[in-house]
Amino acid sequence: FRVERVLAGADLHSAEGRARAAEAALAAVAEHPNELVRDQYLMLVADRTRLEPASLRPVLSRLLRTGAASSPVAPDGGAPGRPANGQAPGPTRRPLRSAAAETQRPGLEALRLAVHDPESVAEHLEPFLFPDPVQRRVFEALQEAEDLRHALEIAEEHDPDTARLLRRLIVEVPSAEADDVVAQLVRVASRRALADVEAQGRLSPDSFSRLAPLTARVRQDLVDLDDPASRIAAADRLLAWLAEDREESG
Repeated sequence: FRVERVLAGADLHSAEGRARAAEAALAAVAEHPNELVRDQYLMLVADRTRLEPASLRPVLSRLLRTGAASSPVAPDGGAPGRPANGQAPGPTRRPLRSAAAETQRPGLEALRLAVHDPESVAEHLEPFLFPDPVQRRVFEALQEAEDLRHALEIAEEHDPDTARLLRRLIVEVPSAEADDVVAQLVRVASRRALADVEAQGRLSPDSFSRLAPLTARVRQDLVDLDDPASRIAAADRLLAWLAEDREESG
């Protein structure tokens, strides 16, 4: 609600207005304790403000860092983290992770589900959704294997990193809903592919006209990913488009 209120009242027609709106919306996003949910809201802000997620992640990291360090000591000089009124402090923020860890997290969540609850994601995951090569090899091992033990044997045949990650995933419990994880993976892959399509469209007026309906449809599907009622249907449409795009590109 807070993100929508900020964006609804913002001037999204100018570059300066979009930048101000993005930072104001991310200030609200930074207060959410769940990293995966924060990243989903960041993607929503990026879509609405027409800014690249990569340019917004440092802003969110700065806001998280500022928020975590803004009140280490109570105003009355009391114990750190305890307000002067004696009430219990709010949730402690988790330490910031590197940019690489931030981009790898949706894939890790998906793999945890693939290990512990494969039926929840089996129909909605493809190897190309995992940009990290080790994560992709783990997923391919799970696809090929008859069971988890066989998957570990396959992973060990590839390299120690693949086997090490799978062993880690076996003892970790999924911490996100399957629909949210699938939507996040598909969103990231679709935005990357959409950027390539839009770059092609800028080459000539003919290319722009030919690709305009496609980009409009993909952008609408990205918006539909934010609606729980249409999330999975939109994810399936985007998955089909991504698979088709990969086949056409060779």
